[in-house]
Amino acid sequence: MGAQWKQAGRELAAQKKGQLVAKLVREIMVAAKLGDPDPALNARLFAAVEKARKASVTRDTIERAIKKGSGQTDEKIEFETVVYEGFAPHKVPVVVECLTDNRNRRLKTERHRCSRLVITQLVKEGIGTLVIGKNEAWKQAVSLGTRNNQNFVSIPHAQFIDLLTYKAHLLGIRVILTQESHTSKCSFLDLEPVGHHDVYLGKRLKRASFQAANGRIIHTDLNASYNILRKVTPDAFAKGTGAAVVQPVRVYPRANVKAML
Repeated sequence: MGAQWKQAGRELAAQKKGQLVAKLVREIMVAAKLGDPDPALNARLFAAVEKARKASVTRDTIERAIKKGSGQTDEKIEFETVVYEGFAPHKVPVVVECLTDNRNRRLKTERHRCSRLVITQLVKEGIGTLVIGKNEAWKQAVSLGTRNNQNFVSIPHAQFIDLLTYKAHLLGIRVILTQESHTSKCSFLDLEPVGHHDVYLGKRLKRASFQAANGRIIHTDLNASYNILRKVTPDAFAKGTGAAVVQPVRVYPRANVKAML
């Protein structure tokens, strides 16, 4: 019996080592593709190679990865860095950075991870209602530049919302979809009525900062998120607000989902 457990342990260790080596090799290939194939002239490649050496990756494996990434072999590399943005529980903005050789497959995986992270947190906090802002055909008018437009429009927001809704309903959590126009322009800290105004009480200072009429600062995404909630429940903050304590943090769905189980 003891020998069987030892063998199982060795197989598990070998599996983890293989996954680590594959991850390091992908990073080396991407670094070689994006920059010079010489580690001395490519800081990202140098760091990736050093990390691989510390993990006992063989020299031949490292050299093959560099040649493959730099196009010195007949095999074409398709790995790319993709960045996804979304919202975690409490409307906290989330930025996910990862490597993939298939953007669509990675999107499907991250949708499940992010939705599980959201639903698990809702259950943990005892929250029974999830409010989501959604504008119909809102991607049609987006103007972020040719490349950013392509990357942004390819993100399946509707599919992510459907997945969230499905998982929430399984656990008895109510989901409310609401139109979110004007939520980013109106000032939550001033309890400004959410709608069109010729002159707004607050203003956006930069990408992540929104200033209320009295000078208080709130994260731009949080300001819009609270206003989305106010559109559904106008009296949610009827007694006023002193401050918004939730601040955006960067999370990694794979690590956070495991930690929450």
